[in-house]
Amino acid sequence: QTQNQSTIINLIDAPELTTFYDRTSELTTLKQWILEDHTRLITIYGLSGIGKSAIALKL
Repeated sequence: QTQNQSTIINLIDAPELTTFYDRTSELTTLKQWILEDHTRLITIYGLSGIGKSAIALKL
């Protein structure tokens, strides 16, 4: 029997970003998705170090 485990990461205590490269298009798209009634889940995924946490913090 396999058990699914989820990891919850709290970004409230994350350090302030000192450098954030222009991701205006991505931020706009994510904000629109968040505001849509039918959006239940948004997943940000990718290779290590590409800015997933940074873009989540900017939202």
